[in-house]
Amino acid sequence: MMALYSDRISISKPVVMNAKGGDYEIASAFGRMLFNDKDIWSNQDVLAQDPDAQPYIHLLYYKDQLIGGTSPLTGVFTGVNYSNLNGMNDISWYRNGKLEDPMPYLSPEQLQKLYLFVKNMNGNLDAFENKVNQFRQDEQRINIDGFKSMSRDWESEILQKAHGNLRNMGSIPTYGALSCPFNVLFCSDVPVYMKPDFTFYIYEWNRLSENRRHPESSQF
Repeated sequence: MMALYSDRISISKPVVMNAKGGDYEIASAFGRMLFNDKDIWSNQDVLAQDPDAQPYIHLLYYKDQLIGGTSPLTGVFTGVNYSNLNGMNDISWYRNGKLEDPMPYLSPEQLQKLYLFVKNMNGNLDAFENKVNQFRQDEQRINIDGFKSMSRDWESEILQKAHGNLRNMGSIPTYGALSCPFNVLFCSDVPVYMKPDFTFYIYEWNRLSENRRHPESSQF
């Protein structure tokens, strides 16, 4: 959904899981359960300046309805129950109150958008993993190889379904409300240039050989 319907997705401010909060506060209870893993669930940029920075998550909404949240282990996590969502007729893979695998239902245009989004995210995975592990000098690094493998396999599956007929560059949704480290994972800085006739194009480099490259432009 984040890849296809950015205009319908909203992201909450950080929901802080303060371990020092009340005994009966749900967010605080989750914070206390993290024990020595609080650093990976925190904003590492803030934690670098404030050792008392608390872990947090963002909540994800589709048409103002809660559908999931963020996780440093998997990027995002899904909700447990979608049976009461309203206005989901535009999501072809929402059936019988459940979100199914979207791949069989996507149009060629949607496949293209999804491919660009997943490919871009995969390009950020190593930087995301390093950011999550920024304070792991004395603790074992968190391994997200499962997430990385699954996401890269998905990119290949999308490309295969489209028989390889997909562009490697194009516009990608941006989510400026995301804090560190998720702003690293979903960073989508795509260079766009204006031509003399006031149309825009995206500059793409494709490898011809080990020592030669040529530019390609995708106009829109």
